[in-house]
Amino acid sequence: MKQEINKEGSLGAPENIYLKFSKPFKMVMEWTNTDKKGLQVLYERGRHDNKLAIHKPGLFFGLKQVIFLPQSSPWVREGSRNFDIEDAGLGTFLKDFGAAVRRAQKENKLSVETDGRVFDVKFPGTVMDEDYFAARVKLRFDANGLPVHQELYDWSGRLAGIYDYRDLKLNVGPDDPAFKKRLNRFLYRVYSQ
Repeated sequence: MKQEINKEGSLGAPENIYLKFSKPFKMVMEWTNTDKKGLQVLYERGRHDNKLAIHKPGLFFGLKQVIFLPQSSPWVREGSRNFDIEDAGLGTFLKDFGAAVRRAQKENKLSVETDGRVFDVKFPGTVMDEDYFAARVKLRFDANGLPVHQELYDWSGRLAGIYDYRDLKLNVGPDDPAFKKRLNRFLYRVYSQ
């Protein structure tokens, strides 16, 4: 589930997104609610000129099943104004969060509080830059030690985004019949190339 600040500056509606990630960096996302229901996006780093392969039911009256759009496309950016496709998923979050924590420790700008279940990590005296993507991050970890719930706050203290990972399955492998059935067949052809 993703919930971010919208263009009006308020927290938008929660978006439920099915996400499948494969190494080295290939992901498929499918929206299962809101006005984006049925939208499927495929991204593979270094393939298709780093464009997103997109299937949207009824797009161009169903005549064009898959289109390729650059990440900078206004239509693409509308979906997530603050983040790129490569920011999606737990791996990138852990990398970016780890960099912020390491830098904050060096600069003595780190505050961590926990009740044993939720970790409240603050970066006082910082500004948004290449390492600091939030002034405050609240985290909840699962039994595998993965941060399955994240709340990001901006420097004015406003909640900027909520990311909640549910029904997480690890190491599913390439032969996943449920995934093949779920993905639009034209987009699956692009996926399996």
